[in-house]
Amino acid sequence: MLVVRDVLTFHLPLRTAFRALLADGLPEWNPWLHGGQPILGNPNYAAFYPPTWLALPLPPPQALGLLALAHALLAYAGAWRLLRRLGAEPAAAGLGASGFAAGGFFLSLTSTFNLLCGTAWLPWVVVAALPLLDPEERPRGASLTAVAATAAVLAMQLLAGEPVAVLLSGLALAAVASTRPRLWRRSLPPLAGAAVLAALLAAAQLLPTVAHLQGSPRAGGLAVDTATTWSARPARLLELVYPRLWGDPTRDEEGLYFGWGIHDRDFPYVVSLHSGLLSAVLALAALLAWQVPLRRGLLLAAAAGALLGFGRHTPLYELLREHLPLLAMIRYPEKFLVLTAAVVPLAGALGWQALLAARRRGEVERTSLPIALALAAAVPPAAALATLLWRPEAGEEFVRQHSGLPPSPATVARGIEYLRQEAAVALALAAGVVLLLALLRRRRIPERLLSGAALLLLLLDLAYYGHRLNPTLPRGEILAPPPLALEAAAGAGRVFSSARLDDRPEIALRQGPPGLSQLWTRVRRLDPWAGILFGLAYGPQEDYDLMLTDWGRWSLGSLRRAWPRPQELMPLLGAWNVSTLVLRTSPEELLAALRRGETPPGPARAVPNPEVLPRYRFVAVTGEVAGRRAARGWLAAAGNRVADADACIAPGAPASRVALPGPAALVEVAERGKRIHLRYRAAGPAFLVAAVTFDRRWTATLEDGTAVPLCPTTLGQIGLVVPPGERVVTLLYRDPWVRIGAALSATALLLLLLVLRRRRASS
Repeated sequence: MLVVRDVLTFHLPLRTAFRALLADGLPEWNPWLHGGQPILGNPNYAAFYPPTWLALPLPPPQALGLLALAHALLAYAGAWRLLRRLGAEPAAAGLGASGFAAGGFFLSLTSTFNLLCGTAWLPWVVVAALPLLDPEERPRGASLTAVAATAAVLAMQLLAGEPVAVLLSGLALAAVASTRPRLWRRSLPPLAGAAVLAALLAAAQLLPTVAHLQGSPRAGGLAVDTATTWSARPARLLELVYPRLWGDPTRDEEGLYFGWGIHDRDFPYVVSLHSGLLSAVLALAALLAWQVPLRRGLLLAAAAGALLGFGRHTPLYELLREHLPLLAMIRYPEKFLVLTAAVVPLAGALGWQALLAARRRGEVERTSLPIALALAAAVPPAAALATLLWRPEAGEEFVRQHSGLPPSPATVARGIEYLRQEAAVALALAAGVVLLLALLRRRRIPERLLSGAALLLLLLDLAYYGHRLNPTLPRGEILAPPPLALEAAAGAGRVFSSARLDDRPEIALRQGPPGLSQLWTRVRRLDPWAGILFGLAYGPQEDYDLMLTDWGRWSLGSLRRAWPRPQELMPLLGAWNVSTLVLRTSPEELLAALRRGETPPGPARAVPNPEVLPRYRFVAVTGEVAGRRAARGWLAAAGNRVADADACIAPGAPASRVALPGPAALVEVAERGKRIHLRYRAAGPAFLVAAVTFDRRWTATLEDGTAVPLCPTTLGQIGLVVPPGERVVTLLYRDPWVRIGAALSATALLLLLLVLRRRRASS
């Protein structure tokens, strides 16, 4: 199974929850996340993306692996089709498609899984839209089929769950269209029609997502520092030629990564931008000097991706954020560099096609520019290798200055050897490119042999630099429940992990498989949301994807204010049915153990919560508080303890406090995702509190169909007053926007099929 970055602790848990909840119908509510959160309004689940459903018969770990492979094949086919559409012959198309689908930039996207899926459709969007932009076909004569194809592919990107992928396609189409200003007026109507149709086809996902965003931290735009984290420095473009300019990010645990301080969070978001030195050399020559198809469009697309990818390092990004609402809601500008990186293998393939055509015409001097570029690319690694051989102290100083932690002598020696190897490999690849281009001048060498050599050289390059980008482990190793999971399961309640709330320095304990110890540690200490893999539910946690609902944010705010004071924190977590706290090992604890000569403690420890309350409980005293500020005061006055008294938040209502008559008790509880059945017995009217995040789409009904009003409690949980007697109350979560969106999507798809069928019949 894939064990790369976010896949293990984010995408895999979400897909695991989605698949498990399918047994009870359409999954709409995840009870294991943040005390409960909606599913279908969060695009990270990719709930309506057709490949998600096709992979459902497989266990989630295998499904994600299959989807990654399938999207690599999809990307290859799309790049191949686009290059063939632009006039490239099979040899050139194969070269470009290989650089696209096996390039480091594409392989790096597996860790941000939704972006991988969306980017795989990028070349298909351009292929589908070309008839609307091609001056030879004229947009007025473009067929409805082209509009439908463009809309269908854009809809797939929308359903894949990553808005940046759609923006990349929009930038690519705008770049191509901008090179033909006289055709804009005729291009815009069919393109706009395709965009509207795509939105209708994806309405099942879009409508609930838009509604969900209104209560999320993204509503109104993210703060500048949040939105511009992982803004790429312009120097990162050098990685298109030198992929390990700052060492190997996949070997940071070995001390062979020297990019600390270069990137935000000391690590690149898109780990690699490389798609082969041959691709880079040919792309530069083609885009700067040769007349290849879509040359200006490719140049503009690459420039647009770079300028947006630089984020806060250019004033343009903040200006665009102020005027584009969608851009204001997304983060990590480095994602846009994917567009720049994607242009390189495509332009490189067109450059190779131009070289082959020139060779047939006897214009062998065409190879002079790419040979000069390859020779220039050989100079830095040659100089670095010479320096490391004759002045190793310079390399030692480099390693010491650019390592994350003060390196040991053994680490320095290993770093020097690594730098020598990397310089030698880079020099050898540059020499190989020069030799290949020089052989193009020899007319006696068969063209097929040269194209085969070019592909082999490219694949060797990509294999060397990309083989560590998608690490795997046997499923049984990573999914065996760790000791902390067994302890938490014994608590029978929810889990709270301090990993993201605790702002103390991180300890990178070297436990687990070599090179993967950090990921291994995150799973072993149950960082959110890894515990879902072992059947654990979480109480309120830090908002990882910034998709937490309004009341979820309210409950999290209570924890932030109480952290790290146990006397305030424990009752709050107990009210959320948190029976186990997983607390990170602090640097002080580790040092104390080492000084005592003891075995270092594990990455975290389980702490039972003596204040844990049932997930569903009755309280003897209730009332109303006039708004959230008053609720904070009510909680503070009660010492954060709501075991016996809790109140509804009712803005504008006068404060009240009422003691309820008689005892009340739960007889039976049945919880199934979005549906909760509670059988209770009460001597009089009783106030029932469900430790489930409040959402206005929850409804409650008695067994006779009588509706019971719901309210948010002082902690943002669900509260309701139930009548006396032995009754059954059913809580049900249902998002109306899902059904409205699904109806729009189905209608758009049906109309599209009918129109296409009629058009085919008439033609």
